[in-house]
Amino acid sequence: MKPMIKVFRLSCLPALCMLITACHSAPVPQVKASGKNIIIHVETLADYPTRVDRLIIFKEGLPDDKVFEASSDNGQIWRIVLHAGRNDLSAVIRAGTYKVLFPHANGFMLMPNEPYRIRVCHAGWCNSAPFSFR
Repeated sequence: MKPMIKVFRLSCLPALCMLITACHSAPVPQVKASGKNIIIHVETLADYPTRVDRLIIFKEGLPDDKVFEASSDNGQIWRIVLHAGRNDLSAVIRAGTYKVLFPHANGFMLMPNEPYRIRVCHAGWCNSAPFSFR
């Protein structure tokens, strides 16, 4: 192998590893307050939706105390809009086909001044972010 090719391959290896990891890992949720709503952005590459296999909302510090959980084989999400009070399931998931695992009702409650955490997962990788309504 020529020395120039070796240098090129070695210098490209970290970038290739980062690209592979980015393609197979879950998005990092970005939480933004917008009026009375919390908007959780999970889109990648600007306005493109992101594949999310599992979406879980739970009380901060209590991962077994789930407020909402859904899973999908093909779901893609741009963002999730939540507000204090009752949240309808159809308003939370706006793209793809998701099976709601919890709650078994048509909606769920998020209380003001209560700390929550959202976890998004894809291909076995998960990332999470805290949020609350002030």
